Amino acid sequence: MSAIIEVLRMIGLKGSAVAAASCILIAFYLLRAKRIGSQAAAMSAAVVAYVVASLTVLAVAIALGWADPNPGVAFDHVREGVSVAIERGTEPARRAFRWVVEAVS
Repeated sequence: MSAIIEVLRMIGLKGSAVAAASCILIAFYLLRAKRIGSQAAAMSAAVVAYVVASLTVLAVAIALGWADPNPGVAFDHVREGVSVAIERGTEPARRAFRWVVEAVS
């Protein structure tokens, strides 16, 4: 932003023109921040909806006796799910790395 203000000063514009340019730049950056903020809010709303749905299903399963609310078993299942997700998420990168190593060799 300071580079644009310096260019305006070099051109000979002073005072109100520089202030107006500063206001326009601030408005532009605020608009960009608003767009990013609205996307983040939409994503967090989706996360909340998924968590509420998951907790509701879990409550129904516990109430019907289909699930045992044992924290140790739950943590084991979560740990296993996270490790599977990490393994599947990193597999494309591992394949690409192997391909690069084989191509270089």
